[in-house]
Amino acid sequence: MELDPEDAGAYYLRGCTYEKQGRIDESIADYNMVLELDPDHVNAAYARGACENKRGNFAKAIEDYTLALEKDQERAGSPSDNRRRLRQRNLNFIFEERQNQKRMVRQNSASSGSAMTSGSKLSHLSAEKISTADLK
Repeated sequence: MELDPEDAGAYYLRGCTYEKQGRIDESIADYNMVLELDPDHVNAAYARGACENKRGNFAKAIEDYTLALEKDQERAGSPSDNRRRLRQRNLNFIFEERQNQKRMVRQNSASSGSAMTSGSKLSHLSAEKISTADLK
């Protein structure tokens, strides 16, 4: 990136590396840079969504997965139908989980006034379930 600060691919690869190292904030910063340089970079949008999911920012994850799916369908030579189905499944899973959490918060608030416990499905799933590894 020192040689070419406008190389979206270099930022994407570094973001992937940071993600694998668990450096999620740095990874998201690199994916943001990729999308600034190349707004049609499907994998960066998807990877950023996976990072936001790991952070628990489900609304941002849904937004990024949706963006990736829209861009994926628009471009020529897009990934196979299996990969697109996987991305859609991940988006549906995040959306369903977010709805479950909202429902639990309402139920807990109504019954005891307390906050939601950590019994959601995502709390015990490995972060690799929805990650950039799915893109390979």
